[in-house]
Amino acid sequence: FLTAATVGGNTAERGGGITNGGEMSIAASRIIGNTARVSTAGIGNEPTGTLTIVGSEVTGNDAGTGGGGGIANYAQGGDVGVVRIAKTLVSGNHAQSSAGLGNAGDMTITASQIVSNTAEQQAGMYNGPTGVLRLADSTVSHNSASGGIAGLHNDGGRAWIGNSTISTNTARDGAGGGIRYDSTLTSTLVITSTTIANNTANRAGGFTIQLNAAQTNQPILENTILADNIATSGIAPDCEGTLDSRGHNLIGDARGCVFTPGPGDLAGTITDTLDPLLGPLADHGGPTPTHALLKG
Repeated sequence: FLTAATVGGNTAERGGGITNGGEMSIAASRIIGNTARVSTAGIGNEPTGTLTIVGSEVTGNDAGTGGGGGIANYAQGGDVGVVRIAKTLVSGNHAQSSAGLGNAGDMTITASQIVSNTAEQQAGMYNGPTGVLRLADSTVSHNSASGGIAGLHNDGGRAWIGNSTISTNTARDGAGGGIRYDSTLTSTLVITSTTIANNTANRAGGFTIQLNAAQTNQPILENTILADNIATSGIAPDCEGTLDSRGHNLIGDARGCVFTPGPGDLAGTITDTLDPLLGPLADHGGPTPTHALLKG
């Protein structure tokens, strides 16, 4: 058990700050400024590991040209690393990929912020083909990728996003400023009661979807705002691809989306874009910054 501690300034080939292969809890601690020459600069959880992080900061760790700047959770064979993160800040980490969080095992994140991480791709969060990810009451914002996928990439894994904010992420030379989903025959993505706004990419600034050859396992969207995103190429600013709407969504400019409208859906067009009337990303009394709904 690590509490009220600082782990910083360490350098290793892999696992610069902490590597866990057993059972470990981290509380009210700072994992800061660690470096890995190959991968996993901040915290690495091995396939045999169970890790809990509460009320802590994982900041300023650098994996250089490798992957896993902040926190990486691994799986191998029948072993699956388990990570639980709550009330934690993952910020300012750098890697070639998966700069904030990378998951191949089982990861649950609540009331946390994944912000201002930088990478060539997958700057904020990456959920791999074997990964199971749950993101609740959290904010993924201001992450920046020099290539594609700045906010969250579900790459053939299973993911659930609820009551969260994906905002102000930037992919300068690719698609998927906010979220990218690559489906497989076993993958899932459910997004509910979430705001995806103010993200920027060359195309599909908000949400880009790449389905498998069978066109199955479309992402499910419900009670969600997908609007005010920017495509610098002008192609599909809010959404690109096919999704399964379960209703009560607002899509500002739906010209790149393919879906059958559900009950209560509102969808704008290139000539009649819908304004979701969102305030700036700020502290409104919840566990993380959100966009308040303005009057109108």
